[in-house]
Amino acid sequence: MTKAMPFLQKAILLSYDPRPLSREYLLHVLCVGDFCYAPGYDLQRNSFDSFLMEVILEGSVQIETEGEHFTARAGQVAIMDCNKPHRYFSDAGWHALWAHFDGAAAKGYFSLITRQNGRVFTTHRQREV
Repeated sequence: MTKAMPFLQKAILLSYDPRPLSREYLLHVLCVGDFCYAPGYDLQRNSFDSFLMEVILEGSVQIETEGEHFTARAGQVAIMDCNKPHRYFSDAGWHALWAHFDGAAAKGYFSLITRQNGRVFTTHRQREV
């Protein structure tokens, strides 16, 4: 089930279709975006066949996945396995740069990142984002 309302206030979306070799053996980006999510935005999915990384620039977002609840705020990074049921939402809205990624190496990178940093973290290089 996909539910999202209200819609975005501002959105820039770039999609990429990787070559078969990349799709089968490597980590690859599927799409990236710069979104300003409107107050009240609420998206819930059973699956979206990718992983998602969001850099929160303004505001905050609530994330529910795998029976856990997280809050990501401005200056933090959130990462999700969208292959599993997930929901993200905010009463106040938020602005984020994001990327959906997949590929044979994606699950390994996701596991490495979450094992070392958790699902929401602050990067020491955030000024460069």
